[in-house]
Amino acid sequence: MSIDTILVMYLSQLNEKEVIGQKGSKIGKVKDTVLDEKTWQVSSIEVELEGDYAKDMGMKKTIGHSTFPLPLSYVGAVGDKVMVNVPKEELKKYALSLK
Repeated sequence: MSIDTILVMYLSQLNEKEVIGQKGSKIGKVKDTVLDEKTWQVSSIEVELEGDYAKDMGMKKTIGHSTFPLPLSYVGAVGDKVMVNVPKEELKKYALSLK
């Protein structure tokens, strides 16, 4: 691949990818992608949280599963999995700020 190659990923390719925390724990799976209406840029990804992780984050289950809007700024890398680049404590603080 040359330097001039443009790498793209379709938003649908993110769906169902595992989301992995900074220390390697499984946070959940990507369920959707959120676009900013004005800029048409991805602002966050909607993550369906694992049961234990949701409980640790202080999130209550809604019908079915707990979901969490993970800001794109908290994503460090995307490949076979989505890697989060902030500690769990910061994610929890952010989650609490949404209530």
